[in-house]
Amino acid sequence: MLRGPQLLRRLLRPPPLPPRHHRGWCSGGSTPSGNPAPKGRGDLLSLRPSELVDFLRCRGIQRCYAVCDDGGTVRVSHPELQDLADWLNSGSEQQFRSHEAILMQLGLRTGCLMTAFLWRTDRGQAYGGIRLQPYSSVEQLLRDGLRQSTLLGIKAALAGVWLGGGKGIIPQPENRQHVQPEFRQALFFDYGDFLSSLNGCYVAGLDVGVNSQDMANVHVRTHWAVNVPGDMGGSANAAPLLARGVVCALEAMLEHSQLGSLRGKRICVQGAGSIGREVALSLADHGLAQLHVTDVHQKRCDDIADLLSPRLGSRLQVTRVPHGDLSLLAEPCDIFVPCAMSHVLTPDTIPSMEAKIVCGPVNEQRLSDADCDLLDEHGVLYVPEYIFNRMAVVSSAYEMYGRMQNDPEMEKHFGRDWEHSIGSLVRYVLSESAERGCSTVAVTDELAERWSRKPHPLWPGRARALLGALLENGWHRGRDFWRQRHNFPNTHGYAG
Repeated sequence: MLRGPQLLRRLLRPPPLPPRHHRGWCSGGSTPSGNPAPKGRGDLLSLRPSELVDFLRCRGIQRCYAVCDDGGTVRVSHPELQDLADWLNSGSEQQFRSHEAILMQLGLRTGCLMTAFLWRTDRGQAYGGIRLQPYSSVEQLLRDGLRQSTLLGIKAALAGVWLGGGKGIIPQPENRQHVQPEFRQALFFDYGDFLSSLNGCYVAGLDVGVNSQDMANVHVRTHWAVNVPGDMGGSANAAPLLARGVVCALEAMLEHSQLGSLRGKRICVQGAGSIGREVALSLADHGLAQLHVTDVHQKRCDDIADLLSPRLGSRLQVTRVPHGDLSLLAEPCDIFVPCAMSHVLTPDTIPSMEAKIVCGPVNEQRLSDADCDLLDEHGVLYVPEYIFNRMAVVSSAYEMYGRMQNDPEMEKHFGRDWEHSIGSLVRYVLSESAERGCSTVAVTDELAERWSRKPHPLWPGRARALLGALLENGWHRGRDFWRQRHNFPNTHGYAG
């Protein structure tokens, strides 16, 4: 059996063209659902996900992939998907440069699109949560999957966890069938079958739009799933751990700035959802001068007021705000903690900020790296959130190794001595940034780049070998070596 670069080069040769009658759309120049056919190059990316499903089904394509070879060139499993390869090879989508694969399958029960993104698996199998949310186009879906899988890999590397980056996406059905219990169960059975077919290349958890019962349904059909309910052996709610990570990072930032402890500080928390509530609860025990919490939902505001009023009294302020409200950023305070929306730190909001420290668990707080420089110009201390909002990844990664109260493998992330601990990393990044005169983002990304390249100490190259073997065995043609039959008897043109 060929291995390594020779195997990938062989696998990435373009497949032969299918028979002529399998090219083009279904008869009449439209999809089975009546959607018009793409008219030219690049149109594949502008399709809605449901239209892509029609596009694939009309060609008898049940599974497909895009894979990056050793030379950095993207190849696709079917010539009909060349638009995708051209887009990824054009340089307009730089985030694919370290990705190893995008894998897609149509669900056997529901026909819905199942996707998995694999980013840099040197450290181990790709890991990331499954998202179930609407997308307006194939390009939007791909960009989100590429970005999120990269972020998961960076978090794992900074946290010292032996996993690569991954992300699963199921585009939300346009007819909202996913809210019907029977269809939803079938949807996640489908994703479980998809995961099983990947043979361990990718391990999935939960993310936006997915709950632990959904993951239980995934787990019915596969071994490669975590975040199942606690009574099935799954990891507990990670929100309290995420909140501890935020507090740990805040204390390190205050120490670096020589601003003392959290006692006596004025803190604004934007968002009182499951994570924002836990952050507020964790901060409440630190002798704050004032805690102001906002949320768009009145019930969340009432709940947080009921929980914290007995402990904070007049030092607590809770405000319901309209959707998209950013007025909290301009409120006089010492620390701003974003727990609700991404992209709150922008050229429009940063100049009016009163806080001297920003530290919150929400992903993608900045619009661009230039915003980090703008924060520095306005005297606002910031470190990238992917240093300290890691604990959901950590909790999921450790799920397969058992669970215990006060787990030392969890606790070391909150200590001072371990190289990868939250406090140690925050202090190092701030110190290096000040010494070198560069942004905290630049320092953090340098660490992530180096650490993400470290091979797994016990299974170096295992995840990449799994992917290579998967494709060599004809995965995209419906072949699974562990089955004694062809999975997709009704597919056409690629029986091989």
